[in-house]
Amino acid sequence: MNSFLNHVNRYLIAADEEELDNFLLFYEYYSLNNAINERWVYERKSEFFKLLVKLRHQGKFRKRFRMSEDAFHRLVSLLKSHLERDSRYSRSKDPMFVELIVAIGLRWFGGSLYQEVEDCYNVSTTEAYRCREKFVNAILSCEELLIKLPDSPEGWERIRQGFAERSSYRVINGCVGAIDVFFQRTKRPSKKCVYGNVIAYFSGHYEHYGVNR
Repeated sequence: MNSFLNHVNRYLIAADEEELDNFLLFYEYYSLNNAINERWVYERKSEFFKLLVKLRHQGKFRKRFRMSEDAFHRLVSLLKSHLERDSRYSRSKDPMFVELIVAIGLRWFGGSLYQEVEDCYNVSTTEAYRCREKFVNAILSCEELLIKLPDSPEGWERIRQGFAERSSYRVINGCVGAIDVFFQRTKRPSKKCVYGNVIAYFSGHYEHYGVNR
């Protein structure tokens, strides 16, 4: 190491500005390479909330999390008691926190690969999987999020009306439940039935007409 530093000192004396910039880039890489066996320090909380601000500014919050920002914070408040962890037992100076665990869970079940979750939220592979499990357990343990079936005909009717109102031109009529990412095959609808928008009911993935829920 001493011989390396001596060589560096002699080089810096003779280097011009461009060579010096190149050397500094090399030295930064060299330093990181030599620290590869040391424990990596994750900067989480500040970067995470910067991300939320950026998504809000860009109008992309709903697209990233599949829900509005208000709904996200409501979900955080519902799961808070199930996800809080004593930071004294964390080995990181910036331990996991509830908002981050919820974000990782939503991103994971939104279709992201674990590698994308790691890179986006500054977590290790182990922590990414652990957060997913904690998120699932919190959802299943949260009484407010339990699926509760109606106990009267009026209750079922309200649900049926809700599905009809949310569907285009009230085409979904008589539905009182749905499975996420479920494709219900149907016959090719007539132009009159769907107001001319027949192609909207054709799935290129399934190569069939139907309703995707």
